[in-house]
Amino acid sequence: MPNLFHFAKGLPDQSTTPAFAYGVEDATTFRVTSSFQMTGNETAYAMLPGTILLQQQTGNTGKVNLILKPNQSSRIKMPVKYIVYRGLKKDDFTYNDNGTERVKTNGSELIDKINEIQNNRAPGVNIPLEALFGYTLAPANGSEIDKFFYNQEIAISSQLFTLKEGGMELGNFASGEGGIEIILENPDLLFTVDIAKKPIYEIKIEPNDLNTPKGKWEKEQIRHFVDPAAFYGLHSDIRGGIEYRETSNKPVGGWPRTSSIKDVYEKIINNFETKNSIGKM
Repeated sequence: MPNLFHFAKGLPDQSTTPAFAYGVEDATTFRVTSSFQMTGNETAYAMLPGTILLQQQTGNTGKVNLILKPNQSSRIKMPVKYIVYRGLKKDDFTYNDNGTERVKTNGSELIDKINEIQNNRAPGVNIPLEALFGYTLAPANGSEIDKFFYNQEIAISSQLFTLKEGGMELGNFASGEGGIEIILENPDLLFTVDIAKKPIYEIKIEPNDLNTPKGKWEKEQIRHFVDPAAFYGLHSDIRGGIEYRETSNKPVGGWPRTSSIKDVYEKIINNFETKNSIGKM
C-alpha cells in the first residue's frame, strides 16, 4: 500500500512559467507556493490521509484553498503540519440553491466520501458549510488556522472531515494560477486565516529590515516550508512507492506507483521547474 500520493494529475510544465516556481524571487521576496498555469482540467488529490478545511480565496469568489492537515501516523520523512492546495474550483464543493449556498452531495470522490461519513455520524442531517469551511464562516484575518482543527465545541454534524486514506480525488484546479504548498511542523510559524486565503504565499522582507534582527527572523520563516519537488524526491524510496494517476478510470490492478528514483523523476517531479535543484536559491 502506498504511503504518499502525487497531488495532481495533468499538470502543465512549470518551465513555461518559471516565476511560479518555489524559491527566491528577488533580494527581499521568497516564494513558498509552487504554482502552475492551470487550464481548469487538472485534478487535485490528497497527498496524505488527514483532515480537510476550505477557505475562500481572497479576490476570487470562484476559487477556494484547501488545507490538508496530515494524520500523525503518516509514514513520511518530514514532520508536515499542513499541505495547502491553492486555487481549486469552489463549485466542485458547493452549489447555489435559490440564493443559499449548500454542500454538494455528489461529483467527486471527496464529496462522495464526506456524504457517506455524514450519513453515519448525523443521519438525515445535510452537511453544513461549517463542516468544510470551519466553525465560523467569517473568521478574522489574524485567526490561527490551528483553531479550526482543534475546536471541540462544534456539533458533531459540523465537524471537519478526516480522510483515512490518501490519494483521494479532492476536486479540480480552476483555470489560472494554482498550486501547492508544504508547511512543516514548527511552533514558531503562525499560519493565519489571511495567509490561508491568499492566491499564493510569499515571504517578503522590507529592504530596510534585511540586516536587522526583524529581517533575519523573517528569513527564518522560510525554513518552515519545503519545495514539493524536493519533498517528493526525498521520498523516492518510500515504502509502497508514490501513487499517481494518469487516467480518470482506475486501471485493472489499481493506480500505478513509482518503484525507482527514475519513476519519481519522470512521473512525479518532471513538471517542476526545480526538479534539478535543491530549491531555487
